Amino acid sequence: MHFGGLFGFGENEKRAPAAPPSVEPIVAYRSWRVGKEEMLISATFECVWNVRERMTATCRQPVTHPAAPAWDCRCGFYAFKTHGALAASEYALGSSAVEVVCGRVALWGTVIDHETGYRAEHAYPQVLYLRGDRSDEVVRRIADRYAIECVPLSLRKP
Repeated sequence: MHFGGLFGFGENEKRAPAAPPSVEPIVAYRSWRVGKEEMLISATFECVWNVRERMTATCRQPVTHPAAPAWDCRCGFYAFKTHGALAASEYALGSSAVEVVCGRVALWGTVIDHETGYRAEHAYPQVLYLRGDRSDEVVRRIADRYAIECVPLSLRKP
């Protein structure tokens, strides 16, 4: 399943008027896969998240629009509005090995508001959540690499 289906993409979604780009970050929740050398990789395709650099969305579709994200496309960085929505999704699942890391992400620039989540022009992880198992040491190393916090899931801010 693609994030788009979870976020209410489609013909039935009501479009909000275009909002000016967000200067203040919007806090949202997402998951990443853990890649080689303990890098964060987007959950749905091969996009390695830059270490200590903001991520800027680009469109991979053969369409014409001035910037990502665009209403008529599926481009942008995806995140859920609430941790509960992330937790209920298939994107929060992992195995006993560290395959998936969940956390809080800052979104800014052009941000499109969908029913249960956002698509954004810029993004950077803010916090990674510790699961309380043997994966925590890997999560701590990833957080150090990205210069962000890691906290027990039970201590996450709503």
